[in-house]
Amino acid sequence: MCTFCPDVNQTFVESGIFMSSLDLLHNTKSPLSTSAASAEAELRRWLLRQNQVKFVDQDGAPYHLHSQLEILPHPDDTQAALYRISYHFNCQFDRQELLRLKVLSEARDKRLLQLLGEDTISWQSQQRSLSAPQLDLVRREFAESLLKFSRSLQKRSLNSWRKRMVGQWIDRKMLFGAQVLSHLDDKLDLDV
Repeated sequence: MCTFCPDVNQTFVESGIFMSSLDLLHNTKSPLSTSAASAEAELRRWLLRQNQVKFVDQDGAPYHLHSQLEILPHPDDTQAALYRISYHFNCQFDRQELLRLKVLSEARDKRLLQLLGEDTISWQSQQRSLSAPQLDLVRREFAESLLKFSRSLQKRSLNSWRKRMVGQWIDRKMLFGAQVLSHLDDKLDLDV
């Protein structure tokens, strides 16, 4: 267990999201990364160790995490750095995925499936960012926000949102005649 944040470790262990043998926040030996590239690589390794690259909702649909760590100059202290993690989630749905998740059915939704064809619907969440003067602090905030997102995905079925997203996507396709990326205007309320 991690000694500098036992409450976060306990929350993850109790929720069953992580195995207790995993050190959630992996305290690094060096307090300051020597470069942005090494800090980014360390964040990637940490996410892979924690199995926090892909999330699954209550219906079994995958959501992928995309993150980036930046080291910026501290606004108040010229001798310090500010760590910022920017992240977003995305997911994609094609005909087979929508049928597997039981969002659409072959019998009831023939017209929607015909309009969808072999295209893929993409969704991307709003970009979020967290900042802290220490890498461990920003990583802790990041872990808490990932836990919150994971829990919100498990609260209820999102199939009605997916079906509404299919309808909006088809409306845009008919209006513009091309595949349109679904993004911020497709609201998904997950309390994140």
